Amino acid sequence: MSFTFLEHTADVAFKAWGASMEEAFKNAALALTDVLTDHTRIKKRQDKKIEVEAEDKEELLVAWLDELVFIFDTTNLVFSDFEIAIQIRGEKFRLTANASGEKFDPAIHPSGTEVKGVSYHMLKIWKDQGKTYVRVILDV
Repeated sequence: MSFTFLEHTADVAFKAWGASMEEAFKNAALALTDVLTDHTRIKKRQDKKIEVEAEDKEELLVAWLDELVFIFDTTNLVFSDFEIAIQIRGEKFRLTANASGEKFDPAIHPSGTEVKGVSYHMLKIWKDQGKTYVRVILDV
């Protein structure tokens, strides 16, 4: 796994990374999913196309993860795999993803922690030695 959970007093914090920004965002989505349930128990039964836009890459990361929380809250879909493309169009960042997963079933998927949203507090995206890293705090 290319993410690790960090200590935080009241909320959930994690760091995710990858060889590209797309891979780091994918691993951030898997970390978020592991807060909700165990992503390794999710079968790829259903695909969903997801698109978000933002003014900068930090806002894009928040929009992406918030959209996954919204989808879970409104449709009960959880995902275990993501194909992500990030483009810059004019002055906007655009993320297009194909997410694969299934409906949350408490008989199959262990219940984790309810996520209210993604915080901008301590949010960070950086590059180091050819990898992209993200640090995220989730409001729970």
